[in-house]
Amino acid sequence: MDLAKYRLYLQKQLSAARFSHSQKVMHIMGSASKVYGLKYTEAMAAGLLHDIGREWRLSKILEILQRNDPDLLEQTPADCRVVSYLHGPAGAFVLKQMWGHEIKSKEVIRAIREHAGNFMDMGFLSRCLHIADVLAPVRDYAGREKLAMLFM
Repeated sequence: MDLAKYRLYLQKQLSAARFSHSQKVMHIMGSASKVYGLKYTEAMAAGLLHDIGREWRLSKILEILQRNDPDLLEQTPADCRVVSYLHGPAGAFVLKQMWGHEIKSKEVIRAIREHAGNFMDMGFLSRCLHIADVLAPVRDYAGREKLAMLFM
């Protein structure tokens, strides 16, 4: 996996704040990999790429999911069909199309797919990415320091 290439791509695609957030999540995932026995490069890639679809319009996300996973849309209540929940699955499909030949780990794609949702059978990398995403907010929030102490 070519993190430098992914970083250059995201820098052009994301706002400065979202790109900074993605880099922070990547670094948290790198640290978490050492603590929790994750594969370092996979953790870093998942952290960097997790929000590839976060700034897309809802119409684009729904179009991607309608083409690639209509069952997910059917199972998603109308009030949950929002960017904050659905950008992960849509981003995962786009990443598979763009760099699936490079990103061989199904767990990286799964983590990106699941990081913003509430999947009951979430993988361990997915769960770590979800927490890292919360730890590196675009905006700060009360209680973040306590969570960081528990996770790192």
